Amino acid sequence: MDAWEFLRTRIQPDIALVQEAVPPSDMANVVFRQGGLHDERKSPPKDLGWGSAVVSFERQLQPIYEASSPFHDKPIPLLRTFPGSVAIAEIVDSGIVVVSAYGVIDRGYADSTVHRISQ
Repeated sequence: MDAWEFLRTRIQPDIALVQEAVPPSDMANVVFRQGGLHDERKSPPKDLGWGSAVVSFERQLQPIYEASSPFHDKPIPLLRTFPGSVAIAEIVDSGIVVVSAYGVIDRGYADSTVHRISQ
């Protein structure tokens, strides 16, 4: 809680892109997967509780879960690899889209998961 208060009062960002985070449940402008990062490497798979988030203390955020493409008839889901490792939001009334991404180390490497983030 001290870190969130420090972020809000001392740093005072318009938008914060955070990783390995657990936003407070009463925070209003947050894009975060409930349960945090979903780790399928475990047996059985489990939610780790922490993950990536887009946070604003002033601006309203709209989560983005899919994207349209001229090459597909239907929107494409964006959050398929390690759900919770990526948070995507549009800052309402600005047209700006922001992405908070965490490169999960899988089998010794993070680069292979980063390459799959938008699949």
